[in-house]
Amino acid sequence: MDKKLYELSNPQTSIWDTEQFYYGTNINNICGTAIISNVLNFNILKKAIENVIQKNDSFKIRFIKKNNVLKQYIDSSISTEIELVSLKNKEEISNLEQKLLCQVFKITEEPIFKFVIFKLQDNTGGFMLNIHHLLADSWTLGLTCKKIVQEYSSLISNTDKTSETDYSYIKYLENEQEYMQSNRYQKDKLYWEKTFETIPNIATLPSRNSTNTEFSCDGNRDLFTIPTKLVKEINQFCKKYNVSVFNFFMGILAIYINKLTNTDDFVIGTPILNRANSTEKNTTGMFVNITPLRITVEKNKYFSDFLQTIAKNSLALLRHQKYPYKEILDFVRKQDSSIPNLYNIILSYQITKANLEGNLKYETRWAFNGNSADNLDVQIYDLNETGSLNIAYDYKKSKYSTEEIKCLHSRILSLIKQVLSEENIEITKLKILTKNEEKEILKFNKTAMLYNKNIPVIKHFEKQVSSTPNNIALTFKGTQLTYKELNEKANSLAHHLRKAGVINNTIVGIMVNRSVEMIVRNFSNFKGWRRIFANRS
Repeated sequence: MDKKLYELSNPQTSIWDTEQFYYGTNINNICGTAIISNVLNFNILKKAIENVIQKNDSFKIRFIKKNNVLKQYIDSSISTEIELVSLKNKEEISNLEQKLLCQVFKITEEPIFKFVIFKLQDNTGGFMLNIHHLLADSWTLGLTCKKIVQEYSSLISNTDKTSETDYSYIKYLENEQEYMQSNRYQKDKLYWEKTFETIPNIATLPSRNSTNTEFSCDGNRDLFTIPTKLVKEINQFCKKYNVSVFNFFMGILAIYINKLTNTDDFVIGTPILNRANSTEKNTTGMFVNITPLRITVEKNKYFSDFLQTIAKNSLALLRHQKYPYKEILDFVRKQDSSIPNLYNIILSYQITKANLEGNLKYETRWAFNGNSADNLDVQIYDLNETGSLNIAYDYKKSKYSTEEIKCLHSRILSLIKQVLSEENIEITKLKILTKNEEKEILKFNKTAMLYNKNIPVIKHFEKQVSSTPNNIALTFKGTQLTYKELNEKANSLAHHLRKAGVINNTIVGIMVNRSVEMIVRNFSNFKGWRRIFANRS
């Protein structure tokens, strides 16, 4: 009897596209861990996990290629080995997570998830799940942990509080196919095509990292904590202006991008839960959509008014969240086929309540798989209702360095404090540089030195490039260039002009605004010809 095959959902299709682009990596592995404070019966915990697998059909999904197209089907006989690992202490949990995350699943040949139970020396412990993104999103990780703890509590107490079968992901797949033929789909289509009838800029934060590995997904995560006191102040601000904490952080990040790049119209990607009702919120599977939030910064506005605009646009985005991102991108590419994506930066916000089931107290966490498909993912979360907020910056190593991420975080905190200290502050008055950076710049500008005036300036500059290539040579409106970068840009422009026929003693006129490029062009002129410079500032 032939298996009934189902198309991939729209969120699954996006994951499959990423999987093929970064083939052979673990980029789509996601790992969640539950650490239980109680003494455990590990045989019953194993039974609880097996029961959850059987009750949730997303764990029974297998994949097959039909005419070179990936399809999925339900395999009711699916089974997976659940390993029990003894650990000496909680510190070893991280090592086990990383070992588990290193597995590269064979999509069409095996179940693409794995549970591991771990036991600590005091007979407490927990479990972790490494699962492919085709089967799960971060909501599913938390939901699965909750279901397993509930099942364990039920088995321990000999009470059956759980259903025979939980909600079906197949039902979601069927509903999505109905949506694609519905009037609502057409309305969503009109909304997104109107939103992107003109093409915004792709927001990309500048970087001093010149590693030429554009297609590498090798990533890093830098983790910071916003203390409880500051979180309370943010919550009070948001309550006063009737905006969500998510919208607050989106506004802060948008202002940072605007100040640093001088871009007024751009897109930030954001993950949307894409679960329309309580049934879907209780269904395991891959639902999340990354949706493009278009942001326009009007510099004459107050920050609080800017947040109201973001809140309004975010609400509209939620109303039209089911529409496939791929179709939005296809529409934009009809206008400009060179566009690879609408965003390079993602902001997500996740809060979950404290985890207590019966007499069982547990905490959850999720691990980084060592890869990043986007240049920068800013993930704000509190998984265990601690009152503080974690900010994880996931980024491509080929794009950013740890030092740059630390600088980014310091500036984000500085912007937050400026907004909280002067609530009706205008966007134009917000400063991107921290107080420490401003002090350093003032100190830098006060320095003076004697030099041999018989030696051309360019020779002095090239000597400085040689001795301190990675020192900051130029700062303008938040953009920085090292001596090495300034030299490379000047050389590049000089070579371009020479290729165009410019030779020594040729007069080259330049007219630019005050900018980084103005200095680059000046140094280019020093490298081989006289200059005439007209500055319109």
